[in-house]
Amino acid sequence: MSSTLGLGFALGGSDGAPGFDFSGDGLPAGATLTRGSAGSTLGADGVLRSVAADVARFDHDPTSGAKRGILIEPAATNAISDPHGFGATSWMRDQGGGGQLPVLTSGQAAPDGSTGATRIDFARGNGFSRLIRNVPLAAAGPHCFSIWLRAVAPGPAIALRLDGADGGTLSLDTGWRRFAFGVPVGSSVDVQLILWSVIAAAPVTASVFAWGAQIEPGTAPTSFISGSRAADVLTLDWRGLGVADGSVAVRYDFDDGSSAVRATTVTGGTAPVPTDLARPWLRRARRV
Repeated sequence: MSSTLGLGFALGGSDGAPGFDFSGDGLPAGATLTRGSAGSTLGADGVLRSVAADVARFDHDPTSGAKRGILIEPAATNAISDPHGFGATSWMRDQGGGGQLPVLTSGQAAPDGSTGATRIDFARGNGFSRLIRNVPLAAAGPHCFSIWLRAVAPGPAIALRLDGADGGTLSLDTGWRRFAFGVPVGSSVDVQLILWSVIAAAPVTASVFAWGAQIEPGTAPTSFISGSRAADVLTLDWRGLGVADGSVAVRYDFDDGSSAVRATTVTGGTAPVPTDLARPWLRRARRV
């Protein structure tokens, strides 16, 4: 059971429908959460933190710092075993067409408050300058590459590339932002951080700070993972709100104002929240 309790509250909709509110700082009465591993969450101060197993994650918007609600995600594994190790031999420095090998400087301030980030200086000449790494995958299919980046000076910088597909030149600023790019790939994928003359808007040189490289199945990134993360199992006690066992329709409200209605089976008075909802940031769940 989660140790984050007491600052949320049960609610009723405008039509009196019972439900649960997750817009506060803790779980409402009747809601319990388990997760068999640690998980990451972004604080209001913009610092990424790891929380212990079975602790609910109340996430914040990376730009405004506003509360987004409780973070509910399926299990996932980062296929990159050393997500901050850009200087390791698993990453190859490469150049062509008059470009220079990237220059790496470790020990830089990172999104989690550590000094685990790396500064990478690229110079492409008339060709390219890149870091490239081959990552074996559990199965072929759509995969998403994500990474935290910030620039020494704002403006166009490097591109992310998976095998032969690229996401175009990224425009960075001096604050940490997480970028993601996903495409269908085979049983392994070449991940690249590249400054290349043939990619539109590529500058001649670029200096970036990098942290937290992540590859996982799907078309969008989940929260940062170092290794594997177990699923968030959020269980709601509907019996305590007068809802009988059986099939009920529940409306889930998300951080962006959108919502989804799903059929839910209440058994023994309780039902888990699905981990495959349209968005992972849940603000409310109420019976329709």
